[in-house]
Amino acid sequence: MARLGGCPVKFSENRPLAWAVLFVCVLVSIVLFGGLGLREDRQSVEEVFYTGADDAYFSLNGYIDRRAAAAQKLAAMGFALLGDSDAGTLSLSTAVAAVQAADTPDEKLLANAEMARCADGLYARISASEAGERDQKDARMLYADLTDAAGKMAGDEYFVRAKEFNRQLHSFPASLLRGLFQIAPLEDSLQ
Repeated sequence: MARLGGCPVKFSENRPLAWAVLFVCVLVSIVLFGGLGLREDRQSVEEVFYTGADDAYFSLNGYIDRRAAAAQKLAAMGFALLGDSDAGTLSLSTAVAAVQAADTPDEKLLANAEMARCADGLYARISASEAGERDQKDARMLYADLTDAAGKMAGDEYFVRAKEFNRQLHSFPASLLRGLFQIAPLEDSLQ
């Protein structure tokens, strides 16, 4: 029995008050537990990015780091063959630095996409240059490392889970809670 203004109040006698209390309790639990649940779901998907799924040889983060290492070697080759002021080589070098500096899976995936575009351009320039046969072969091998890793990355479990999380985020009531708790969708493709 509750007291309202010093008088005992039975919820069975004051149905509007009982319904209001029930509504507030339901609303608070949906908002509180729903928002926390969405954050936990996002963190769980991000963990797959860094550690990989159970059957993965490398995590998506590991594949991107391997691509960055190959791209860095390709950039070094570009500097040696095309000069220190070559715009394509500088762009790739900057893109590799962005991948290495990325703090979140979203940032790393976006930087990886830019790095791939820059590597495509630089590889085309090296291939069209008058570089020797040995340099051309080395560039082909580095570029093959980049493209091979991209093929393996495309089927990564992270993308499946990120797409599912994004679908969940756009459904009710998550669509209302995501703004309240500032939960953004995840990058769910290599672009």
